[in-house]
Amino acid sequence: MVSEQKMINKKPKVSIVIPVYNAEKYLKQCLNSIISQTYHNIEIICIDDGSNDNSLNILKRYAEDDNRFIVLKQQNQGAAVARNEGIKRAAGKYIIFLDSDDYFSIDLIDKNLNKAEKFNTDITIFKAVTFESETGKTRILNDEIDKFKAYFNKTFSITDIPNNIFNSFLLVPWNKFYRTDFIKKNGLYFQNIKRSNDIYFTTTSLVKAQKIILLNDVLTYYRKGTNKNLQAGNEKTPLEFYKALNKLKNYLEKEKIYQLAEKSFIKLALETTFYNINSIKNKEVKFNLMHFMNNEGFKNLGINDYKQLYILDLYLYCMLQAVKKYNFFLMDKLYFTFKIKQYLPKILLNIFKF
Repeated sequence: MVSEQKMINKKPKVSIVIPVYNAEKYLKQCLNSIISQTYHNIEIICIDDGSNDNSLNILKRYAEDDNRFIVLKQQNQGAAVARNEGIKRAAGKYIIFLDSDDYFSIDLIDKNLNKAEKFNTDITIFKAVTFESETGKTRILNDEIDKFKAYFNKTFSITDIPNNIFNSFLLVPWNKFYRTDFIKKNGLYFQNIKRSNDIYFTTTSLVKAQKIILLNDVLTYYRKGTNKNLQAGNEKTPLEFYKALNKLKNYLEKEKIYQLAEKSFIKLALETTFYNINSIKNKEVKFNLMHFMNNEGFKNLGINDYKQLYILDLYLYCMLQAVKKYNFFLMDKLYFTFKIKQYLPKILLNIFKF
């Protein structure tokens, strides 16, 4: 049962949805980045997901001082359920999502709103960085926005980049600025699973959008070093990522766009599988996951024809062989070098400012 703390009277232009669970240590920084926005006509929908720390009291205090806050409370059901509730309640023309231990640049709303209004977009995508909770050091996240500079000033859809639609823009909700009626009319929602619950929402939104545009600015700061980054949950529920990928494949087939997105989907499915296998340290759990993917998972995801491998790079092909041979050591080393290959060009560009 969701209880409501306060509603606002003025119709907002932008809705910000923040699921909150035991975030008292970082919550104020998150909320301050919202109330300090240079654009003010917003509503801030905070859904406390059954916190047992001081998070709810912090939310209530902010709501007492600022009538743009809407504070909702639910029993602990996870971020997906909380975000879906936020979508239902959103009154703004646009909606954006933020995690309660991350924060926004103070001009995020202004910049995204200007871009979205100018180009009448379904989705505006911008850059993000990750930062260490203890040291404050930042590192650019591995999106591919810079490869698509043509779309800084014109919109695109899946038909323009079908082979890259799932592999270029981070499959997270907090670097995207959505038109609310686009989400609601298409019935887009977050999958109710413990992990990887944003994959289905972000991918289905990318394939349904008719007008997407890119914004060449770093506007979200993603915190590392908190509980959300730990992999213990992965070992307890190792097949959550597979459930998300399988649901996406079924959706693409139902919408009759699987053939268009096949290459991008297969690459996404392999990269996501390898990431999850690599993140598991328990050898028994890792072996069981490899065994499942080889005997059932890959086939259900459509990765059962080796002729498809021409779309992959050498690392993905070799990692697939390592998984099929249950070679833990080779799998880990290949994944490590694969990530270096992905990030090194961006790191060098950032260091030397080419």
